[in-house]
Amino acid sequence: MEQRRWLQAWLALVLVLFLLSVGWRNLPDEQPQARYTEPLYEYAHDGAPASITGGHVYRGEAVESLVGKYVFGDFIHGKIWALERTDSGPVVELLLDSLNDPGWEARLSAAAFGVDDAGELYVADRGGTIWRFTEAGDNITLVDAFSPLQFENPIGLVPTGDGRLCIVEQPGRVTCPQEGNASQLLDIRETVNDADWEQGLLGLAFHPGFAGNGRFFVAYTTHDDGTLRLAEFVASANATGVRDHADAGTERVLLEVAQPYRNHNGGHLSFGPDGYLYLGLGDGGKYSDAFANAQNLQSLKGSLLRLDVDAGDPYGIPDGNPFADGGGAPEIWAYGFRNPWKFSFDSETGELWLGDVGQDAWEEINIVERGGNYGWAYYEGSHCYESPFKYYDGWDCSGLDPQAEGAWLWERVLLNPLALLLLGASLLIARRLGRWPLWITAWITAAVISPAELQAALAGAEPPLLVDLRPAKQRKRCRLEDDLHLPFGELQARVAELPLDREIVLYCHLGVNSTTATVWLSRRGYNATSLAGGITAWAREIDPEMTP
Repeated sequence: MEQRRWLQAWLALVLVLFLLSVGWRNLPDEQPQARYTEPLYEYAHDGAPASITGGHVYRGEAVESLVGKYVFGDFIHGKIWALERTDSGPVVELLLDSLNDPGWEARLSAAAFGVDDAGELYVADRGGTIWRFTEAGDNITLVDAFSPLQFENPIGLVPTGDGRLCIVEQPGRVTCPQEGNASQLLDIRETVNDADWEQGLLGLAFHPGFAGNGRFFVAYTTHDDGTLRLAEFVASANATGVRDHADAGTERVLLEVAQPYRNHNGGHLSFGPDGYLYLGLGDGGKYSDAFANAQNLQSLKGSLLRLDVDAGDPYGIPDGNPFADGGGAPEIWAYGFRNPWKFSFDSETGELWLGDVGQDAWEEINIVERGGNYGWAYYEGSHCYESPFKYYDGWDCSGLDPQAEGAWLWERVLLNPLALLLLGASLLIARRLGRWPLWITAWITAAVISPAELQAALAGAEPPLLVDLRPAKQRKRCRLEDDLHLPFGELQARVAELPLDREIVLYCHLGVNSTTATVWLSRRGYNATSLAGGITAWAREIDPEMTP
């Protein structure tokens, strides 16, 4: 009997340890095949803060020069652009740079774009103003659309279908101005949690039959651990028949998605031309897809959902959803997103345009298709991304990565870690579907060489000094011999010990934050370069038995 109890206790302990080790999450046994759809357009921000706000393909008549162009912005950069698709690729024109335009006293933080029922184009400035685009001659200008009204953190602009344009106010209100007066359609501030700047009332969509049925849908974060809630409300009609007020008591909850962190909630809503409701969800937050959601088809996070709100309880799965019959969550229409912030449908072509906020270096615009994988966190934009989290261990970027073009390709050869030092500052190992290309820095001509030719070319080369700028908590247990672990401040203090002819290679956690140190050293006469990519990943490729 004692032996049986001991065995039961031992098995229970093993089970608990196992559940803890997998984090109580139902991750797939294998990573999905990382074939991804490249973005239509991307722009770099090289580690500086940036945050794309997706816009609209303009099909109105008020601003003739923008017809057929996709108007979008950057919330942090204070810029607005227009993108035109051409046979040779997208052409982007800067419309506004509020931080460098003397006509603007403050940054325009473009939080949302919208088009009303009359075809007028607007942008919501999170500072409180809704601006309308106008055109006179060759000049596009912005005018205050609802002066003197101001709005509290406006982050959405949605037409009702009956001539009104409603403003989503992040703390929890929907306001639909009429004839110079603010008219509140909904006030759920007591229910909404907007403690963080990415939380709050995040999305609004009016049912195609709103004028008759009064139905509309919102997405917001709750006070219950920041859960993202999709809910339906019903607006009542006034004496003139206009549906202008919804009681909070009409709420019907359709979906709740737990959010492990306070950022990357997504939350944008829109009805498509097919009559179905689309909801964008971020990857769950933190950084680098820390919770392994974006490529997990069993998770709704990091995805674009497509729901039938006219069937089922509380909703139905539309015909044509790519995983309706298995292989993933049936609600998913597309996946591989970091934080989709605003998407819209081209009213002429039906194409779905989506802006996805990047991590360290790239913001992207995608044309979203059924079942598409948009890459995160295997890719940031079209560029290979190295997430430090376990789920992405062993990931290779595949031959689909456009950055692989022009790389030196060589047959698979295993080198010990010391051999890495012979490769110098110009070469970086990365594995792609069984091929072993070498990244070449921009100033070197690409060529195809054999391993023997490579070794001969490097014979007698003095190894560079490798300097790891990462904080101690980010360093891996894997160490290369002769590399130096120094925070930047210590490197500055000790640089006098290094001869000027010593080549120095700097690298960081993700290879994107060493620019400052590189410039600092170069100005002092050193041959300093920085590696693009986390060192542990490519070190492990040289010796696959290395433990991260």
